[in-house]
Amino acid sequence: MPIGGLYQLLTQKKLIHQEPLSKLKDTTLCVDGHHWLKGLNNIDEPWHMAMGGLPLGLTAAVDEELQKFKKANIKPFFVFNGINPSQQHVENKTPGWVHAQGVAQYRKREEAWDLYAKGQIEAAKTAFATAGSSLTSADFLTALLSYLRSEHVSFFRAPYLAWAQMAWFVSQRGAIADCVYGSEETLLFLGMVQVERLITRIDWEARTFEWVSLKEILNSLGSLTHSQFVDCCIMAGFRSGQMRGIQYTPDEIDHSQPYTPGKQLMKQFEKIEDTAQQMSTFHPQSGCWGYDLLDTALKRLQSSQEYIASIQEQFMRIKNLIHHHVIIDDQGHPKPISEHNWRDHIVQNTPFPYPLNMQQPNNLDQVLGPKLPEMVYFLLCGGCINNQVVNNVVHNLMTEYRPVIDSAEYRELLRKIVPLRTQIAFLLSNCLAKADDQYWKAKTLGGTGNRVAMNCVQWYMETFYPLNTPPELYLDDWNLSQADTNTSEQVNFKTVMAYNRLAWKSVPSFPHNKTYSSLNEVMSAILLKTLDLLGYFTHPQQQQPIGPEESGMSLFAEALDNSMEWQFAEPGVLFIELIRTGALSAAPITPPEPPAVVPTATISTQPGADPDTLLITRTVSLLSARVKATEWQSNKVVRDLCAFHVMVKSLHKTLRNLSEVILTTMLLENRIKLKGDPNEPLLETLTEQIFRRLPFATHLNIVLGIVLHYILTERHPDSQWAKNNVQNKNPKEAWSILGLEKVFPSCTHLRADLQQGCEFWREASKIVEKLAAAQAIPGDLQSGFKQATTLLRRTATLYGFWDQK
Repeated sequence: MPIGGLYQLLTQKKLIHQEPLSKLKDTTLCVDGHHWLKGLNNIDEPWHMAMGGLPLGLTAAVDEELQKFKKANIKPFFVFNGINPSQQHVENKTPGWVHAQGVAQYRKREEAWDLYAKGQIEAAKTAFATAGSSLTSADFLTALLSYLRSEHVSFFRAPYLAWAQMAWFVSQRGAIADCVYGSEETLLFLGMVQVERLITRIDWEARTFEWVSLKEILNSLGSLTHSQFVDCCIMAGFRSGQMRGIQYTPDEIDHSQPYTPGKQLMKQFEKIEDTAQQMSTFHPQSGCWGYDLLDTALKRLQSSQEYIASIQEQFMRIKNLIHHHVIIDDQGHPKPISEHNWRDHIVQNTPFPYPLNMQQPNNLDQVLGPKLPEMVYFLLCGGCINNQVVNNVVHNLMTEYRPVIDSAEYRELLRKIVPLRTQIAFLLSNCLAKADDQYWKAKTLGGTGNRVAMNCVQWYMETFYPLNTPPELYLDDWNLSQADTNTSEQVNFKTVMAYNRLAWKSVPSFPHNKTYSSLNEVMSAILLKTLDLLGYFTHPQQQQPIGPEESGMSLFAEALDNSMEWQFAEPGVLFIELIRTGALSAAPITPPEPPAVVPTATISTQPGADPDTLLITRTVSLLSARVKATEWQSNKVVRDLCAFHVMVKSLHKTLRNLSEVILTTMLLENRIKLKGDPNEPLLETLTEQIFRRLPFATHLNIVLGIVLHYILTERHPDSQWAKNNVQNKNPKEAWSILGLEKVFPSCTHLRADLQQGCEFWREASKIVEKLAAAQAIPGDLQSGFKQATTLLRRTATLYGFWDQK
């Protein structure tokens, strides 16, 4: 939502300038990544909302947009948001805020699935197309940043809000960019660094661009100062990305009452021009125009003291969030955009050096959250670590938003993996406490310091609930200097099993803990530590505080090592974890209790959802098929697979976050000491070599599962299709991959992908047998795999893609 009344003002007073695109030739634009994404075409694909995962046309749409910049001789430098600023005022006053997220989109998806089940395919497609966007989700942005890195496109993730970082980039001498291209909220920060011009729109077809001048806007409002302009914008209201204006009518207020103070305030300040006019005849006593203007209006309305305090606190929080917003400078150091030294104000809890007579909030901890070590900012800004875990630690809050499809099984999975997610957050928090930072030493989530409880809130809950503090955990190191890791062999979960007996007990305070000096050692250590935390290695109790430790493979490690080929090692770990959590079964997925927004029928409503089909399609969907970078060109979608994929995606993301946090802790503890070319900076090596090799980076699609579901339910020997077609055709022609390719034109290597899917199934079946022999899984799962194997072998042999080695 743009700033209230600003666009109307710009239009009426003709402050929007238009010029030919050629004037931007040979320039570098600092582009607001989120603003740019909103203008991309062909990203929100209709079937994408039904299939889950990422849009298949993501790379093609991004390539098309990048070519537009290239053709115009403009170099884009994309900047994205980082850590969420503190939302304390929202969380404390509206405990059910997560429950309300995405309700309208969820209802639309439910309606779309209902239309699809009734056979109204085109109507369902249209409904899915209007069911919401995923352009700003964490998963989408992670995939986008990975792709931009692979294409050598310049980007930067700001430590907090992109608007402030972009303004600072353009303001410096020898700036890396010539101008800012973004939304009108960027104006709030441009004046902090004396940048005047903002490009708001580029019309590639007309070959023109539009821009506004901050100086002209201030003059049109009666020669306002930038500080007064910011006050007007805060009071007029806006909500974009991670920052919002004043919330005059929070959820506790009865919206049915027509004359609440909040609604009157909204009406009084809804137009920025009217607010500026009120300021011209107003004489503040505190030195802050907006604060005193609000105070006067609140008292005139005879508002309650609680409501007055709430509005004033919101105003001051947003004002200071803008005035003291933190950016990363050209030396890689975090600092406020207003140039004040801020570290002392966090550690000593002293007031800001801000010329306002304000009461709350009085330090940056309350506005932005606590300061982090520079290494964490570096990893965030380079897109090397997802900001979700960092947000959890900074705000002591783990938030789960509404999934594409809610189910009882998904909620049960969340219940089981929340302890793992909590442990991941505590690993990072405890490492921050050891990073010689006074703030984090006083505020460790675990350990012997002041225990700060972490809360969790999920979309179906109305309140927060506290998470159990896990035991203080120190992951073992691995004595890889004795191992032959410097080989050309791919380092993966399979190959590192050879080092299972090389555990090395470490003590955090010991100065001579293990370090890793090659890329393969680093990657092996990350994978070993990941598996160790998941319980894949055994460590008998031992007395020595440090040194070689007896270790070995647990049942799960043995199952993975003895069954999976190296190319299936990563999906093999995911497969085992789905079994351990009970998420993988042959049972239909069921509606949740309490129900999600609207009553939901059983999800597995499409024909042929028998146990064998469910087991086969769910297991094989853990492998991604190769597809064209275009919209899904088939009307075949499967709700059961989409619901299952929601669970897979959640677990996949958790395992990815674990590997990223382990890398972060190794860096903070100075465990990585790479040897090599002294002219090649370590941090560049980290971003280019290590990050792209971390596990669980590939975003899965469920295409293979959809294809097999179609074969097993609609195109098997006993189907109606076979009765109508096979008897009049050559059997080889009837049961051919060519026919399937016509149904699924988006698939580019259908036969090879199906063959690989069958091979993965055979390897997964061996894992099931190993775990069943040790009575580690229910017996019916083993029998289900045996029965499903008969069905898959018969069908795949008929089509010619069983191909057992």
